[in-house]
Amino acid sequence: MSYIEKVNSAIQKIERLDKSKGHYYEQVLFELSRIEQLPIIIYRLEANEVFFRTRINNGEDFETFKSLSYPDEEYVSSYARANKPLQQMFYCSENRPTSYIELLNNREGNVGDEITLTIGCWQLVEPIDVVLVFDPSKDRDNEYNRRHGAGYDSFIEQTQEEFREGSKRLFEFIGAYFGKQVNDDKHTYMLTTAYSNLVFTHDMVEGIIYPSVPFGGNGFNIAFFPKVMDDNRLRLLAVMKNVMRIGLTEDGHFNFVEQSATNGIIDHANRTIRWT
Repeated sequence: MSYIEKVNSAIQKIERLDKSKGHYYEQVLFELSRIEQLPIIIYRLEANEVFFRTRINNGEDFETFKSLSYPDEEYVSSYARANKPLQQMFYCSENRPTSYIELLNNREGNVGDEITLTIGCWQLVEPIDVVLVFDPSKDRDNEYNRRHGAGYDSFIEQTQEEFREGSKRLFEFIGAYFGKQVNDDKHTYMLTTAYSNLVFTHDMVEGIIYPSVPFGGNGFNIAFFPKVMDDNRLRLLAVMKNVMRIGLTEDGHFNFVEQSATNGIIDHANRTIRWT
């Protein structure tokens, strides 16, 4: 059986799984693990790159670095793009707008509502390698695909010819799920998490980068391993508290309209934040 046939066989078995019977995550993980030489595009994030994580203030201020970091294990109760229940990851975005839109996309809200948010700006202290999610079937008509298409092209050029078509097919399959609006379909997250945890076994990587769905691919998100934060390889540069009003764009998408902003004072020695 050729490599492309093995990949297609695994994909067909996954697509035929009965989602109502349970153990969907484990079954997807098993089928993907049967693909020998699973292709992985490794992408290097350089030192000094900055990323943003936003949290909703539920009547109280965030006053510690930990409160803006990854959640405690007991609060991770469901699947997300790259984690299963009780699996901690530090999710962040490439810029403020992407971080805001991702947060709004995962909560209920109405146009005109005002919410208070706190956003932390984190800077990489050293280069870190992550897995790149890329769907080669998509046009390079958004920021994510234009920016990362070259990484995919380079990978395919260096891949042995017998593995190229199979690699392309798998990237298309996985990329389609990472680019899918989830809503209440937890099985999409189960599939993307199964893939993530499989590629996380690679010694070199410490996270995964993928396009922002609610931002139409014009921004990206990263899920870092907790140890990246624990080892102080992300440094808190700035923190801001915003009051935002939920708005609606002309094409029917949610957006934020800033009403006020307050900068926090960072104490690196005590890893605390003071608000004036």
